[in-house]
Amino acid sequence: MSKLREIAFRIRGLFARDRLDQDLDDELRAHLEMLVEENLRRGMTIEEARRAARRSFGGVTQTIEAYRDQRGIPMLETLIQDIRYGLRMLRKNPGFTAVAVLTLALGIGANTAIFSVLDAVMLQTLPVRNPQQLVFVNWTAKDWPGIVEDLEGSNRKDPNGGWIGEPVTYPIFEALRTRSTTMSEVIAFSSNLNGFNVQFDGKPYSAATESVSGGYFTGLGVQTILGRPILPDDDVANAPPVAVLSYKFWKSKLAGDESIAGKTIVINSLPLTVIGVAPPEFFGAQPGETKDVWVTLHMYPRLMSALNFGGPGESGADAEAAASAYWEKPTTWWLIVMGRMKPGVTESQARAELDVVFDQSIDAMITSEKQRESRPSLILLPGNKGLDSIRRQFSEPLFVLMGAVALVLLIACANVA
Repeated sequence: MSKLREIAFRIRGLFARDRLDQDLDDELRAHLEMLVEENLRRGMTIEEARRAARRSFGGVTQTIEAYRDQRGIPMLETLIQDIRYGLRMLRKNPGFTAVAVLTLALGIGANTAIFSVLDAVMLQTLPVRNPQQLVFVNWTAKDWPGIVEDLEGSNRKDPNGGWIGEPVTYPIFEALRTRSTTMSEVIAFSSNLNGFNVQFDGKPYSAATESVSGGYFTGLGVQTILGRPILPDDDVANAPPVAVLSYKFWKSKLAGDESIAGKTIVINSLPLTVIGVAPPEFFGAQPGETKDVWVTLHMYPRLMSALNFGGPGESGADAEAAASAYWEKPTTWWLIVMGRMKPGVTESQARAELDVVFDQSIDAMITSEKQRESRPSLILLPGNKGLDSIRRQFSEPLFVLMGAVALVLLIACANVA
């Protein structure tokens, strides 16, 4: 018998045990009867013939057990027997059963909750098309760059010395977007997630709003489930203000209005037209952060002016002008930039090209020798798992917490056992 046929025979033996046992009993009975008839023909009495037949055949019980071992999977059968025995014991002791179930539920529930967070933040790739093609544009410098006057978002100390930062300026993003040939798309989004007041049909809500470039959704390969995504023509000066809603915000706050596309929402007194709803699995490019509304980058200064935003000493009528200056200012670093490499392009090829564009953009900003000495240089990081600032911040606590709840589950199992 081939190994494959043997495995199939053993598996079949698990699911047809009663019928196979009956077939075995019938076969053994037939063999014994044949031996008895042969002994009777030799002149033995009926009792002598039966004793001689059993003696000649051997132990019936041992034969049955040997046959069962060959047709089934003893380890699995033993496990099933143990489970049945355990269930019978639990049924006979309802008090103990309740305590056991509650103890295991607490241990399993804690592990499930922590692993869900760990999976979302540390393990899962972005729910977008071909996430392995995505890269983040970051920068590194030996000392804090003198050309960086205002920085939003994340920066950190480099373990090898110096600084590593995520945000870049809008002019740098535009240079990378328009001059790159190794990227099929270069996109950007605001490094800070702003909470704004939103009104729809006269009802107020609070919504986490992110400003994104016109190619954000198409660059990530995300299709809306209603309407359309933000497109490059939406992210230009004087374009009608538009917004895309997250599935969660649309479903929970706006009651899943199927006709939402084309309707108007008001964000901090600014009316915007809803053009689409993102799919339920899409949360953006930053795991662990919830987005409710996406607007264009060109809406950013208007939203900030609606917050009465201004630079140092700016307020009132100058707020919008100050916000626009802040948006366009070459020394304000506030945009997270991602790129999607073209098929066949390696990360080293993309880095070599983008490095030239980045350096030329930095050269145009440098006005002193001191700034030149602390100039930043470009680095590319994988973008398949999204922005890693939260991952860096919470990775160690999450793994420690996962170990702790795993120990709780182990203790719960030991107590039940």
